Amino acid sequence: MSTITINASQRLFVLPSGRGFSCLGFDVTFKRLRQFASLLGLASPNEADIGTLAQYQLYEAAQSAYIATKPTTTLFDPDTPVKVQAVLEAYRQHGGRLRLFMGDALTGRDWLEEHDVIGTVGRSMGPIRAPLLISRRNSHGGGAILTACIVRIIDVASKQELYRHPAYRVPNLVRHASKEPGYAASVSVDGELQASFKSDAKADKWIAFMQGHRMTPN
Repeated sequence: MSTITINASQRLFVLPSGRGFSCLGFDVTFKRLRQFASLLGLASPNEADIGTLAQYQLYEAAQSAYIATKPTTTLFDPDTPVKVQAVLEAYRQHGGRLRLFMGDALTGRDWLEEHDVIGTVGRSMGPIRAPLLISRRNSHGGGAILTACIVRIIDVASKQELYRHPAYRVPNLVRHASKEPGYAASVSVDGELQASFKSDAKADKWIAFMQGHRMTPN
């Protein structure tokens, strides 16, 4: 059996992986173990055991037991809000394009992600079925969705808002004259330069996109 080491200062399990290593956080391990235990009808893990090799071994055993049940349901990050899970599952089953706004799950601050935030919802085909964002109809697969970091969801076609973090906020976006050669306008985010544009109109469209008023940045 490969040796698993513990990095207590960074709260990580360090796992041999090929010629290198991978890491799994203590808290992530605990939350996933608790999730598997709930799904399997087992006793909830003890918080006092967080960061111990014994708890990591319980996590591995619980994950294997969950996979052995041949699950057909989507498995979300344990920290994913119930409303977010419901929206993503509904759109996975019935279709429709979504705009996902990613951000800080604690503060609700939008990260202003511009790329890989619009698409249909799919699902991975492995033993643990994770939600994916499929950018186009002809795409062959998609990227895993950081479901616990979703702070807002909008239906692209109707522009209807389907979910909003209780403390959701967009950083302060300000357009001003650009000091960069060849650019007419720049946009600052909370006082720091974020992007520059060839015209005021393009800057305004980008701001509107980031604020969720339009579904394309240009």
